[in-house]
Amino acid sequence: MRRWSELRYGEGFLATLVVAVGALAVVYGLQAISLNLLQAAGLVLLAIGGYTLAFTASTEADRFFFAVWGVILSAVGAALTTSPIINPILSAGLILISLGLLGVFAILRRRSGK
Repeated sequence: MRRWSELRYGEGFLATLVVAVGALAVVYGLQAISLNLLQAAGLVLLAIGGYTLAFTASTEADRFFFAVWGVILSAVGAALTTSPIINPILSAGLILISLGLLGVFAILRRRSGK
C-alpha cells in the first residue's frame, strides 16, 4: 500500500475534488448553509488549492510551479467564497500581492543557490 507521500499530484487532486464535491452535496442536501453557485465553486477551488500547497511541501520537483498554482487556486477560491462579504477587487489585489511576494522569494532563493 502506498503512503500519502507517494501519491502523485493527479491522484490526490482527484481525491480532493471528489471529497470536496461530496461534502458540498451533503451540506447542500442538509440545507445546513445556503450557498450560491459561486460560493460552492469557491469552496472547491479552496480545497484544491489547499491540497496543492500541501503537495508542494511534500515534493522536491517543481515546487515553485505547485506553490504558484496553490496560491492562485486558494486565493481565487477564497475570493469567490467571500464575495458577498468582501469586495472582489480587494481579493484580486491580495492575489497579486501574494504572487509578487512568491516571485520575490523564488528569485532570492535562486540567487542564494539553495
